[in-house]
Amino acid sequence: MVEYTLTRKRIKRINLRVKGDGSVHVSAPINTPQTAIDAFVASCEDMIAKARAKFATHVEARKQLYPRLQYVEGEQILILGKLVPIHVEEVVSKQAERAWFNGESVTIYTRSGHTVESRKQLVDNMWRLYATRVFGRVLKEVQEAFFKSPYGIRNKEQVTMKEYRVRDMKSRWGSCMPQRAIITLSTRLLSFDRKYIEYVAVHEFAHLVEANHSPRFHRVVENFLPHWQVLKAELNQQGALVYGN
Repeated sequence: MVEYTLTRKRIKRINLRVKGDGSVHVSAPINTPQTAIDAFVASCEDMIAKARAKFATHVEARKQLYPRLQYVEGEQILILGKLVPIHVEEVVSKQAERAWFNGESVTIYTRSGHTVESRKQLVDNMWRLYATRVFGRVLKEVQEAFFKSPYGIRNKEQVTMKEYRVRDMKSRWGSCMPQRAIITLSTRLLSFDRKYIEYVAVHEFAHLVEANHSPRFHRVVENFLPHWQVLKAELNQQGALVYGN
């Protein structure tokens, strides 16, 4: 019998998900008998085995293509779909410590005796600041595109983003709070080509028009990105390879 984590919710049917670490998570209607849930999981054993094998392949490929960074001279980091080299330069004062991306390489300015964690923290700070800048430009461009398109949009106010946020979200690429017009994008998106950032931005802006994932919502997305399903599949595939999503 496959071990799994069960969550009971107000839903109509049993759902099963295999995460990147191979763990199995099941959500089921509140009153569903345990025997029925066990039987459902048992019926999915072949699918679970295939998913685990696929994730194992991704993990091995990730180790080969994107090994765990030590943030040292000569390593490469994936930014906007390209592997760029890391350089390390020694500085004297703590105030001078920082990481900088010039569009072609990342330079880590750090003191002697630095640790992997301290170098990582410097890069993380740079990553977040750069992601905020890149995402802000993309979101502004997408908002302008929504302003110009009458498709499914009643007025500009409806698709005016009041605020955007950047967070290291592991389970999703973006989110939207339609009532407050707040859009959040995952910092992990910075690893991938700009077209995928644009796809996620369009997806979240479409939620300002239609809060759920109704047919109308998908029509809005398709109006701006006719090939959105291809972009979604490619992004998820690359995300699994790079981050194990």
